[in-house]
Amino acid sequence: MRLLIVLPKQQEATGNFVTARRLRSGLQRLGLTVSLCAIDLSESAILTSTIDRFHPDQLLLLHAWRSGKPWLDSRRTVTCPATVLLTGTDINQGLDNPEQNGVIQTVLQQAAAIVSQNPITVNTLRAGSSPWIERLHYIPAGVLLGQSAYPLRQRHQIPQQCRLFLHPAGIRPVKANLELLLLCDEIAQQNPDFRLAFCGPNLDIDYFKKFRAALDQRPWAHYLGSIPPDAMPSALAEADLILNHSRSEGVSNALLEAVAVGRPILARNIPGNAAILTTDELYSSDQEFIDRARRFLLAPTLRAQAPATRRQTFSAVNEAEQFAALFYALTP
Repeated sequence: MRLLIVLPKQQEATGNFVTARRLRSGLQRLGLTVSLCAIDLSESAILTSTIDRFHPDQLLLLHAWRSGKPWLDSRRTVTCPATVLLTGTDINQGLDNPEQNGVIQTVLQQAAAIVSQNPITVNTLRAGSSPWIERLHYIPAGVLLGQSAYPLRQRHQIPQQCRLFLHPAGIRPVKANLELLLLCDEIAQQNPDFRLAFCGPNLDIDYFKKFRAALDQRPWAHYLGSIPPDAMPSALAEADLILNHSRSEGVSNALLEAVAVGRPILARNIPGNAAILTTDELYSSDQEFIDRARRFLLAPTLRAQAPATRRQTFSAVNEAEQFAALFYALTP
């Protein structure tokens, strides 16, 4: 079988690219021929020409809006079945956006199958009355850990004795990077050895300018830029606590990798995070975040690694096998 994975054109450190590369690797091991096509919203012609050259049996649209719209625009010439992999942005923002809602609904109605990797999202959608619900599938996300070394503390001159909190996410409003930085002022004032680091691509120029200006006023905070995906496990392993302050997530690849590496986590209590984390790792308010962060800094026992059984929860092999089974079931 020949599969074309269609994804938004973004920097390769983004979650969409991480997911696409992981799926390509897993499906290729199962014998599928897989290619990636990264496009912008207006590049349906590129998608059409790629399909003409590659001759796929199936399409996987990673993002109902950003990959789905070009697919709709090319539907007159593209006839192979398409599966949509929903993202957190689709569910938590796109469906509420007047410009995107109609397109997303049409994409989901015309897709041969729809996949979500978040069980909470699946249960919520199945409780509704959308006509495409019977084609909705839940496939758990997997983790494929890179092997490149990344001496985070040495490279960015962060002393070993400092307690390092790391927030791995692209710099954009939905990830609330700036809000997290401001929230940590109180923690930094009371803990001189506290350090906060952000890593991820700049995905919103105006927001990044505000974020950078605020960060430059705080010597205890660092922006590390984009860390290569293959080096993320090494970087995560050097942090004492992994943070996620996002307003919206599907399933965060960075958090999945943090679980796999065995790092402690503190994340905002949203459906995307609650689907993969325990209650003790979630906070529901700014004050609860501050309280839990303080407690973490004072209690060395909280910094122990997660049990190995939990680290093995997210299987890239199982993920690839379930996607392959779905694709073969959809083959005419």
